[in-house]
Amino acid sequence: MDELKESLYVNAINNLMKKIEYMQLCSDFDSGVIDDEEFKRELTENEGQYLIKLDRPFDKPTFLAINSIVDQLEFGHFVLSDIEELFSIEDKAMYRYMIENNNMN
Repeated sequence: MDELKESLYVNAINNLMKKIEYMQLCSDFDSGVIDDEEFKRELTENEGQYLIKLDRPFDKPTFLAINSIVDQLEFGHFVLSDIEELFSIEDKAMYRYMIENNNMN
């Protein structure tokens, strides 16, 4: 479980950094520092710096580890899409998991 949690923490930090970088790029565009062409070129040429991939499979150990992590955060109100993005969970995998298991434990 410790290795899984560490992997989730690293993934979350990387995704937060990507989101910050994207927000900075958007700010540069909005303030006129870069134009539309530069904005699109930056996204195309450096996709990995901005794109958060939702490709982590989701299972009970992942669910328990994420629950444990989220419980420790001061800002504890998340919607499923926030958690999926933060931890790179496959699109709708958490939702499917909760429906299939019909209980969170």
